[in-house]
Amino acid sequence: MTAHAPPPIEAAVPLARREDILTARKTVRAAARALRLGAVDEARVVTIVSELAKNACVHAGAGEVRVGTRHLVDRDQILIEVEDAGPGFSDVSAALAVGFSTNGGQGLGLPAVNRLAKSLTIDTRPGKTLVAALFETDRA
Repeated sequence: MTAHAPPPIEAAVPLARREDILTARKTVRAAARALRLGAVDEARVVTIVSELAKNACVHAGAGEVRVGTRHLVDRDQILIEVEDAGPGFSDVSAALAVGFSTNGGQGLGLPAVNRLAKSLTIDTRPGKTLVAALFETDRA
């Protein structure tokens, strides 16, 4: 008997308040569980969405999280996109460096996302930033 692939998940979570970060976390956790990711990988994708959603709330005041899944023959993918209308990054390379912060934080969030994601794309300008993190896991 062959296992059936889970249906793809497409979800959007508006970020208007810090409490919406919890909704984004629940959404990506549900996506990870639908793909039957292990606890460690689930924690990784939840960390990614937490950091990106928090940045949108703190620096832009609002935004939107989009989560999509793909179940491929040999691997599973979760794409997390966070879009906002904030000031943008003046220096993406600096923002990805450990310790860089514009608000007095520790500067660990984006570097952690960059480490955890298979790929990280940041398209930014004043008034619009789109951060896309692709998480991928091989299936044993």
